[in-house]
Amino acid sequence: MDLVPRDYLEPVPVSRSTSKQVARTHERSLVTRAAIEGAEHNAALAAKERINNGYQLAGLTAHNAGQLNALVTQVSRGKPGLEAELRDLEATVLYGAKAVIAHYMTR
Repeated sequence: MDLVPRDYLEPVPVSRSTSKQVARTHERSLVTRAAIEGAEHNAALAAKERINNGYQLAGLTAHNAGQLNALVTQVSRGKPGLEAELRDLEATVLYGAKAVIAHYMTR
């Protein structure tokens, strides 16, 4: 089998309008890429902030629950009926705090 040289076309210079159109398309793609990267960066910052705030809410809840527990113990000493009611209230408050944190973290 003999190799046959190909008959390549001579290159044609690109018109000025085509060069401008290619440049505009390239600029649009750069702007689009920058916008996407900016949006991704903002989303990452928002997620990090939400996680940090969730931990702060959980820490505050734990601290307040400990104080409430100590208060219930002090106030209801020797009064079992009152203690039962206050422990029920304590559980309700903690349940509500958990629901608020869960809502915040998952919205």
